[in-house]
Amino acid sequence: MGSNRTIERDARESGARPSLWTLGCEKMKEVLATTELFGESKDRGRFPIRVQIGRPYLSGTEPDTWACPVAIDPLYTHLRDIAGGDSFQALCLASRTAISLLESFVQSGGRLTHDDGTAYSLDAYGLKISDK
Repeated sequence: MGSNRTIERDARESGARPSLWTLGCEKMKEVLATTELFGESKDRGRFPIRVQIGRPYLSGTEPDTWACPVAIDPLYTHLRDIAGGDSFQALCLASRTAISLLESFVQSGGRLTHDDGTAYSLDAYGLKISDK
């Protein structure tokens, strides 16, 4: 996994705006989990990616509606919080959404790597949906 310094240095070198790196934290009152990796694509070259999952919260006035923030910066900067019937479901669905969006990036020709250039496997998260 890349260090924050490596990610932030590469973000500056790639021309990413600093606001992209704080968007997830500003949107989320509390970040529960973060992972940092790199993306590569024909049009963008190599660039840092930060995935964050926030703490689920009661959404609205109904007791059966929870939501969980998710951010994948800079790939998806305006994601809605993911709703669920309870806090655990909202958290699981937010995690699954993050993996699914990263899978979509790869399926569209992108590549995910660690800071040393080795392949970043999404299979390690155990959230892949079977093709069967």
